[in-house]
Amino acid sequence: MTAILALEWAKYGIRVVGISPGPIRTPMHEREYNEPRLREARHKAIPIGRPGEPEEIASLAEFLVSEEAAFITGQTVIADGGSAISMFHTMRLLKEAATRK
Repeated sequence: MTAILALEWAKYGIRVVGISPGPIRTPMHEREYNEPRLREARHKAIPIGRPGEPEEIASLAEFLVSEEAAFITGQTVIADGGSAISMFHTMRLLKEAATRK
């Protein structure tokens, strides 16, 4: 959808860029992972080792609407601490968890 809209609106000088955030530390996130073991396991599943902060997504959005990003359109930026590209990492963690049982 981002790419199609970018193609349709480019002739009007309108850029379309998406942001796909991963786990972000919010009040909802904190409630969801209230138990320390669950929180630790979730953080281990994120290659960077922690959830993102709301300010990090806001900074990305601020950059994408700025003139510095004037040549970017039709893209979706994944800001997830490496989670989307970490299948090997996730599989290793699942294997470790299975052997502990």
